[in-house]
Amino acid sequence: MRVLIIDDSKTIREIVKIYLMNENFIVEEASDGEAGMAALRANEYGLVLADYKMPRLDGLGLLQLARSDPKMKNLPIIILTGEKQPELREAVMAAGATEVLNKPISAAALQACVRRVREGQ
Repeated sequence: MRVLIIDDSKTIREIVKIYLMNENFIVEEASDGEAGMAALRANEYGLVLADYKMPRLDGLGLLQLARSDPKMKNLPIIILTGEKQPELREAVMAAGATEVLNKPISAAALQACVRRVREGQ
């Protein structure tokens, strides 16, 4: 399965990429929301992991654009965030996030989240 990681932090992208490659995913990266949307429009992915806070287009904006596109309406999108406010989680879930995963990310939490998403398809 092809996975797109969208995060402005190269470190986070690298950590998540290592976790996912160990699970035999094909991983691609984008460094902000606009680059992520361009990749989503040009390619087919089975899963997206996107940061909530990014320059140019944040995770909420990315979700809204993705969910308005029929091609991406059912694409699993996991939002990564360092924010702990319950209202943020509610907002991104209402916008169509499949899951919300809090940073810092552990391998076990990421694997469990990806497993839940895959089983839900």
